[in-house]
Amino acid sequence: MKKPLRFPTGATRKWMIRAVLGALILAIILLQRDTARHIAATLKQVSPLVLVASVAFCWLGQALCAWKWQLLLRARGVEVPLWTCCRLYLAGMFGNLWLPTNIGGDALRASLLNRAADVSLSDAAASVVVERLTGFAALLFLAGLGLMFRGTAGSATAILGGAVLLLTVFAIAWKLAGRLSGGGKWAGRFAALRQSLDFYAQPQHRGALWNALGLSLLFQASQVVLNIALARATHLNVPSAVFWWLTPLLALSGLIPVGIGGLGVREATALGLLQSYFPTLLQGQIVAWSLLFQTTIWLSSLLGALFLRNGTEK
Repeated sequence: MKKPLRFPTGATRKWMIRAVLGALILAIILLQRDTARHIAATLKQVSPLVLVASVAFCWLGQALCAWKWQLLLRARGVEVPLWTCCRLYLAGMFGNLWLPTNIGGDALRASLLNRAADVSLSDAAASVVVERLTGFAALLFLAGLGLMFRGTAGSATAILGGAVLLLTVFAIAWKLAGRLSGGGKWAGRFAALRQSLDFYAQPQHRGALWNALGLSLLFQASQVVLNIALARATHLNVPSAVFWWLTPLLALSGLIPVGIGGLGVREATALGLLQSYFPTLLQGQIVAWSLLFQTTIWLSSLLGALFLRNGTEK
């Protein structure tokens, strides 16, 4: 019997600090004049069926990501049923949002796959890393493209330029990692990452990489559609085209290690971006829309608790 996953005290402390900081940011927003009242009034008009449909749509998006993960595993000669990928993807999502783990939901997912199927930890970790990187690349591409069509060329250039700079630094580190035989823990981790990506860069495996990028773009587009639908449900009067750059930017803001699932940070970012373009929008309405999206993500992740428990008891 494999030992259950445990969460060290340090990870628990960091998780609690993040939760408190996110709650403080949200509290500051809610304490502003009439904001809480407008949030309550807006959410009261939203039918519960909207939330049910949103959660179901979110599960479809996670199934799409699980399919992408399955294709990357298959390229490594590892056959894992789609249902296994789906339940482990949701388990990782639950762990990322709700558990004080210091390894993150992605590493947790790789560990669970190693436990649940006859898959080496190196193969599982490599597929998870590339799956996540293709998602991040699609996010940057969609943000830059959305801003370009919006006409905010300066912002689009800044995002795309930042992406190029990151890729340049990454490429230099990539070359250095190839020459490192030792170099300590971080050098070893980067060398392992380099080896993982080198595998998918080979001509015979590039098809899987391109498929993963395509599915990543489809998933990110589905998140835009979900945000548009929730905006309409909350009567947030913002043109649909805006969400094609707003949604990726809000997702990027969620990478800041404050709040649980970006709670607080996402709302503050949404307020700053939307009110700069649409000063007449009610602050409470913007926050209500953002909280409705957050609630959808949280509720959809709860199913992963069951799969996480089953995966750690094996």
